[in-house]
Amino acid sequence: IVCCLPPWCSRRPLTFYSTLDYEIHYNTSHRHICQECGKLFPSERWLNLHFAEFHDIMAQMRKEKGEKIHECYVQGCNKYFWSPKKRRLHLIDYHKYPKTFNFGIL
Repeated sequence: IVCCLPPWCSRRPLTFYSTLDYEIHYNTSHRHICQECGKLFPSERWLNLHFAEFHDIMAQMRKEKGEKIHECYVQGCNKYFWSPKKRRLHLIDYHKYPKTFNFGIL
């Protein structure tokens, strides 16, 4: 099985000798990719947060109007923040995220 999917395999196709190996590759390399910039995310939730903050024109308009657009990373929390820094502090204080977490994942 040859993978030629963007963003990486279209430039350098990879060959897989089992369906399982291909599925593992697909799930880790192609499943949650931003169609705007090609950035890869570990889940659909992270992809949706990224899109809303960086590519959604309506979200950018809301931000310009002074609305909070930076959503908490924890699904079900439903809190929004003025800035990534405020969200980071919330995640550390309220959800006990480690200070070493990659908060720039988006």
